[in-house]
Amino acid sequence: MVLSLRKIKRISLFFCLFFLFLFILVQLFQLFSNVFPLRSPYQKPYGNAVKVSTNEAMEPILSPKMSWLDRLVVFYGMGE
Repeated sequence: MVLSLRKIKRISLFFCLFFLFLFILVQLFQLFSNVFPLRSPYQKPYGNAVKVSTNEAMEPILSPKMSWLDRLVVFYGMGE
């Protein structure tokens, strides 16, 4: 197998550029992870967030006297 200097130069240039761009990409990911930190999914919401598990909005529709079958019918009837 004969390796020319041009072929070696091309292959080495490819690997050098590949690792350079890989390094730049990793640095950008680290930068963005510091700028936009992940929030805990269990922290209390802030702003105009609405609590989903409350039954206050459903009080007129769902009375405590309803059976589980009636609640199921309302659930599928509302499309949720």
